[in-house]
Amino acid sequence: MKKMKWLASLLAMCLVLVLPVNAFAEETDTQVVEVTTAEELVAVLTDTTALPVQYKNLTVEILNNIDVSEVEWVSGFVNGYCGAEVYTVNGNDNTISGLTGALFSGTWAGNGNLIINDLTIADSEMSGGADNNGFGAFIGHTEATEQVTLNNCHLLNCSVTGADWTGGLIGYAAGYNNQNDGPVFQTIDIMGCSVEGCTITGAGSTGGIIGHATGNLWTRVNIEDCVVSDNVIICTDDSDKKAGSVMGTVGVAGAEYAGKTGGVWVAADVSGNTVTSNGVEIVRIFGRFGSGGTLHIVDGDYDCFRNECVAPDSGVLNISEEAWFVLAKLDEEKIEISEELMEESIAMSGEGEAVELPVAEAAGGITTVELPVSGLQQVVESEKALVIVSETAVMEIEPAALEAIVAETDGTDTIVLVVEQIEESVLNEQQQAALEQKDVAAVISAEILHNGAPISDFGGGKINVYIPFEPAAGTNGSDYKVIYIADDGSTENIVTEYVEGYLVVELEHFSEYAIVKAAPATGDHSNVLLWVCLMVGSLLGCAIVYNKKVA
Repeated sequence: MKKMKWLASLLAMCLVLVLPVNAFAEETDTQVVEVTTAEELVAVLTDTTALPVQYKNLTVEILNNIDVSEVEWVSGFVNGYCGAEVYTVNGNDNTISGLTGALFSGTWAGNGNLIINDLTIADSEMSGGADNNGFGAFIGHTEATEQVTLNNCHLLNCSVTGADWTGGLIGYAAGYNNQNDGPVFQTIDIMGCSVEGCTITGAGSTGGIIGHATGNLWTRVNIEDCVVSDNVIICTDDSDKKAGSVMGTVGVAGAEYAGKTGGVWVAADVSGNTVTSNGVEIVRIFGRFGSGGTLHIVDGDYDCFRNECVAPDSGVLNISEEAWFVLAKLDEEKIEISEELMEESIAMSGEGEAVELPVAEAAGGITTVELPVSGLQQVVESEKALVIVSETAVMEIEPAALEAIVAETDGTDTIVLVVEQIEESVLNEQQQAALEQKDVAAVISAEILHNGAPISDFGGGKINVYIPFEPAAGTNGSDYKVIYIADDGSTENIVTEYVEGYLVVELEHFSEYAIVKAAPATGDHSNVLLWVCLMVGSLLGCAIVYNKKVA
C-alpha cells in the first residue's frame, strides 16, 4: 500500500485536536452542520478531521451558493481513524465557486466513508501542487475507504491542475487488500455527475472524471449516467498513453483476490473533448490499462468508434450484452460495426449458440449496415450462425450462407448491406408488368455490396427471416406471401408461414421482393403491409406500417 509521509502526523492530530461540540449539536449519533458562508464551510471541513468518535454520522448542509474566493482555502480531509463513520455533504443543488484547491484532499482508512450529493463546483482555478499526487476538484485521493459516493455532482468551467493522478472529479482511488491490518474493499460510485467546459492538466494519469481509477486490486469504480463534454484534458508526462476523456489509467483491479473482484464500470455520454498525452491526441475514454485491470462498458454514448475509443493495450475489456452497440459508428440510416465489436459478440455467444448482433438496441430506422469481412470470417470459423435482431425482424444466417458470402470477397474491406423500400416505377418494364395484376403491399430492394459489386448468391445456404406482423382487420397472417421478382419479369413464390405473430421466410438469394396478398383481393384494398425487412446477414431495422392501395 502506498505509504504517505503525512500518516504519522495525521494520527497525532487525532490525539490532540478536539472539535468544539457545543458549536454544532448535542452529543448524539448524528451531527448536522448548516453552512451559509465561505468561513463556515472552511471551518467545518477543517474541524471535522478530529470529530469525536461518539458521532457516528456527520452531515453538512450547504444552504446557498458560496463564493470562497475571498478566504484562504483549506481542503477537508476524512480521517477514518478518528472521524465520523459516514461523512455526508448535501449541496442541495447549490454551487461553490472560487476554489483554489480540492473540496476534500482525500479520505483515509476504512471507517471514514464520504458521500457528496447535489453539488456543483464552478468557475474555479484549482491546483494541487507539483508534489501532491492524487488531485481532483471534489476529492484528491481516496484510499482504504469502504464507500465514496458522488451523486449529482458537477464540475463546470473550471481549471484543475495536479501532479500524477489528476482527475476532474477524483484524482486517485485505491482499496487495501493487506490481510494483516485490513482489508478494505473500496467502492466508488460516481452517479449522475458531469464535467463540462473544463481544462484538466496532470503530470501523470489524467482523466475527465478520475485520474487513476484502481490503484489496488480491491477497488471498484462505478461511473453511471455521467457526462464528460467539451473539456481540454492534458497529460504532460513523456508517455503518450496517460490521458483519457473519462480516466487516465484503468488500473490493476479486475482479478479476484480473497473472494473480491474489483474493476471499472462505465456508462457515460462523452463528446467534444480534446485529449492529449505528451502532445499526442487520444480519442479513447482511457489512457492505459494497469496490469490485469478490467474495464466494463455497460452503456453510454461516445463520439469515438469502438476500436478507437476503448481498444485495450493490456488488461481486459468487456462490453455488456445489452450495450455492445454503444461504441459503434452510427448515424440516422447507417451503422458501422468494427472487427473488435464482432469479436466481442462472438465471445459473448455460448457453446452451440449463434452470434447475436442486437442492432435494435442501437437505433431504429437503419437501412444500411457496414460489416468488416474479417469479422464475418471469424464468425465463419466459429461455425456458428449469425443472428441479427433488428427493430422489426430477426434474421438467422446459417453458417453455409455466411461462408458463401465471405467467399465472394477477397477477405478484406467491408460488406455493405442495404435494404430499402422502392417505388414500383424503379423496376424495369418486365418487373412492373409482372405486378400489374397483383395486390402489392410493398416492393423491397435488398443488396449486399463488396467494393460496390453486388453479392446475390448464397451458395445454397439459407437465411431465415422472422418478421413481426399484425394482419390488417378482416385478414390473417396466412393471407400474405412474399414473391421474388426476376429481371425478366418472372416471379417465384417464397414459402411464407405465419407463426405466432411472425411472417417467416427462407431465402437463398438477394434481389427484389414484393409483399402481396396471397388470395385475390375483394372490394377495397386497404390496410396491407407497407414495410418489411427481407435481407441477408443484415443488421437492419425496419418499420411496419399499413398502406391503402388504390386500383
